[in-house]
Amino acid sequence: MALNQIDLTALVNLSSSFGDRLSHDKCTIAYLSNRTTTGRFEMFVTDVATRASKRVSDGQLPATPRSGLVWLRDHRSVVYGKDASGNEQADLYSLDTQSGEVRQLTNLETSQDIAVAAHPDGERLLVLSSRTGQMQLHWLNLQTLELQQLTHFKNPVGVAHLSADGARIAFSANESDEPKNMDLYVMDSDDTGQQRHVTLEAECMVFAADWSADGHRIALYADASGEWRTGVYDLETGDVRWLSVGRVGVAEFPVAFSPDSQWLLCLRDVEASYTPVLYDLDSGAERVLEVPAGIADGGEWLSDTRFLIYTESPTSRGTMSVYDLETDTATTLREADYGSIDPALFVAPEYLRYPSFDGAGVPAFVYTPRDAELGQRFPAVVVAHGGPTAHYVHGFESEAQLLADRGYVVLMPNIRGSTGYGNAWRDANIKDWGGADLQDIVHGVQYLQFREDVIPDRVAITGGSFGGYMTYIAATKHPALFKVAIPIIGITDLHQLYEDNKRLLPALAYYFQRMMGDPVADAPLWRERSAVTHAHQLQAKMLVIHGRNDPRCPLNQATGFIEKLEAAGKVQGKDFEVEIFDEGHGSADRALRKRHWRMMLDYLEQHL
Repeated sequence: MALNQIDLTALVNLSSSFGDRLSHDKCTIAYLSNRTTTGRFEMFVTDVATRASKRVSDGQLPATPRSGLVWLRDHRSVVYGKDASGNEQADLYSLDTQSGEVRQLTNLETSQDIAVAAHPDGERLLVLSSRTGQMQLHWLNLQTLELQQLTHFKNPVGVAHLSADGARIAFSANESDEPKNMDLYVMDSDDTGQQRHVTLEAECMVFAADWSADGHRIALYADASGEWRTGVYDLETGDVRWLSVGRVGVAEFPVAFSPDSQWLLCLRDVEASYTPVLYDLDSGAERVLEVPAGIADGGEWLSDTRFLIYTESPTSRGTMSVYDLETDTATTLREADYGSIDPALFVAPEYLRYPSFDGAGVPAFVYTPRDAELGQRFPAVVVAHGGPTAHYVHGFESEAQLLADRGYVVLMPNIRGSTGYGNAWRDANIKDWGGADLQDIVHGVQYLQFREDVIPDRVAITGGSFGGYMTYIAATKHPALFKVAIPIIGITDLHQLYEDNKRLLPALAYYFQRMMGDPVADAPLWRERSAVTHAHQLQAKMLVIHGRNDPRCPLNQATGFIEKLEAAGKVQGKDFEVEIFDEGHGSADRALRKRHWRMMLDYLEQHL
């Protein structure tokens, strides 16, 4: 069996591209890519007619882009957000893709501004901003750079879309006291006629996805059926026509209407795989597209019959193509980057369910070392995902491939709280972080210990963000299970997190309160589910990795836990190590990623 075949530097240096947005004249695609000599993300544009691409920025973008791109109506300028070293207090800038000129559009260092859409009059940009507290809609005058606030809800405004003619705005908001509720609103773009149009059940969320070209219909998705379901709302009749079945375990999300409004392109999520599905809006008939197994994304329509589609799988990296409905073929626009690595070295995971404490099957991916011999045993690493409202999918996981190549069995579970398996599973850890979801982790370890290819007493756990929370809480509440714990930008103190989020990212504080309840009424629960409460129980060797400028899980989440460790007699350099990096909630910097992966591998090799 040949291990250590994937070179760490080569893996880190593989380029990624994302954020493809089509200009309003459908001539140019703008996207972000780190296919550069420095490895820094820059803006590129591709000519639709010639397929020729060129880089149009040179260091003006943030090192770690966190928001999407929006074209202005001059068909040459693209708006992006830029924060300071990962603090997510982003201002907006426009970059002229022909001259390279950059213009700052907003300037308030204590708020988060997100570009939504440019008005057809060329004079206004629709913006979500937290400058007045929670995220609200504003018009930004592109000449004077003055902001006009459009919405005034006590809770944050969610996803927003501008109609093609610029006359109306569809957005989601919640005026109720039920935190799981979101309703669909429509307002005129001149700041009149705001009205709630679609409300379903008290604990149901409804979001808009796109407007039809004539402005009479809105593609939406809602979870009232127990799973995300696609529908089309008719503004003239007030009716919602449901296109997907609404069956638990089959989630569907609308992406975009075709320009002629004949088709609605959707993505269907079944068992952690995404498949593109088209609905004929006349007959309601579905058309499932033939694409490689794995995950698919995209949806920018180039014409009535062609659109962009992104595909990847656990053993193949991302490819951007143009799908032609007339021929049912995809033509590659951007090839996947493998550098010097032979793709045959990547291993396909096993997708399975293991039993948890109550008999429920926990969906999970298991990666095993390549060409393992019968009877050979390996140490194991549990990797918890972030969110928690997210899930592992049949996509390419660099970290899992690296760990498997170094001789570890890797378990990536979609524990309670994960999306993709219906509302009940998604909501199962509401007011229960570190409860049943933690038991899913514990039983994942027990599943590993019964595998014939795992060394039972050599198990580690790691994860970032909420995965970092799970790493901290698992290692302190079940200390005997793990030899090594590597929390990355994780959470240890729920009360401190809530107070900091209220100040730095109010929309995230709202989300957190929906997840874990009230900081006063639920104070005993919050304290019991905080790893700082149990830090003295830690037995595993721990490597703490955290960003100095992180606003989502601020640095005090790490330093507060370290203080508790030291108070319990733990010694840095012996019982734990600490790596503080000068960015925010993660980083796209290649050198930093290489450093952290090397640290992780060395720590595992030394202590596991």
